[in-house]
Amino acid sequence: QWPEAYQVDTMDLQEETWQQTSFSGYDSILHVAGLAHTRENKHNKESFYRINRDLTLEVARKAKADGVRQFVFLSSMSVYGINRGPVNPKAEPKPVSYYGESKLQAEMGLLQLRDDNFSVVILRPPIIYGYGCHGNFRHMIRLAKIVPFFAAYENKRSMLSIENLTALVKDLMDTGADGIFCPQDPE
Repeated sequence: QWPEAYQVDTMDLQEETWQQTSFSGYDSILHVAGLAHTRENKHNKESFYRINRDLTLEVARKAKADGVRQFVFLSSMSVYGINRGPVNPKAEPKPVSYYGESKLQAEMGLLQLRDDNFSVVILRPPIIYGYGCHGNFRHMIRLAKIVPFFAAYENKRSMLSIENLTALVKDLMDTGADGIFCPQDPE
């Protein structure tokens, strides 16, 4: 949206070649890679930890070593182990899934990397909705299109529009923020 003010590059972390790429010259790294929306079972447990925790920490360590000032990590409200109700940043994390536990372990490792020259932003968003969003919200839309009625049901989950999420990420990068954030739409 602002090509004169920002340079945005993407990188495929599935290929080992990313490790040879220098991150020097970048102000921030936005790390969104992860294993999600996958049925958990004993056979894929290690994949959650390898991708969501180990890969995250490997990228962050490289970013720090290459002189990047800020690492922004897209975590999840799954670290709280709840699937209904608003996100409460004061709640104690109690994940109940491999996904939530692997994200929380990544967060803990990232927080240990913080120092005066390397800030860490942890975003714990709820369900994200909007054009092009994948995941659970897409399934709810599909269901709403095929069910011949619409129940009068009060929403009991926090949600966040993709537009509000991207505006927040931009603001956090612009200000060089540091800390844990639990963004959600006001209603």
